[in-house]
Amino acid sequence: MSDNSTNNKRIAKNTFFLTIRMIFVTLVYIYTSRVILNALGVVDYGIYNVIGGFVSMFGFLNLSLANGIQRFYNYELGAKGTGAITPVYNAALIIQGVLALVILLLLESVGLWYLCRKIPYCFLAVSILCINIIINYYSDTVSSCNNVIRENGFLCNC
Repeated sequence: MSDNSTNNKRIAKNTFFLTIRMIFVTLVYIYTSRVILNALGVVDYGIYNVIGGFVSMFGFLNLSLANGIQRFYNYELGAKGTGAITPVYNAALIIQGVLALVILLLLESVGLWYLCRKIPYCFLAVSILCINIIINYYSDTVSSCNNVIRENGFLCNC
């Protein structure tokens, strides 16, 4: 009977401390949100919240995936030993790669579509940016090749 009473007291104490912690975190959040709102302004605060939401969402996705994979690792390790972990690792790697590609394609296509609907000259800016990246990449590559040729003593008329 005393074991049950001790457990009940411990549960009540943990509940109390978790409630106090939640109240403290809420008060800190309310205060910091006012300070950040005053420092950033309304528009930048909205952008800050959107970016924070995306970071939180992908952090949750990452943590969920990591915990799920760890459970499969632990199960296979306990059931069949270390030799059975390789298929689990390969499956986890494939799942994460496919998920990363799907998220990348969705964000690139939907994000670009959304930006081009909201910003009038977005498509032109993205096109110029892509052309600029390609030109800079090839000019850097040619410049690096010329430097290697010069350093190695070959003649170059560039």
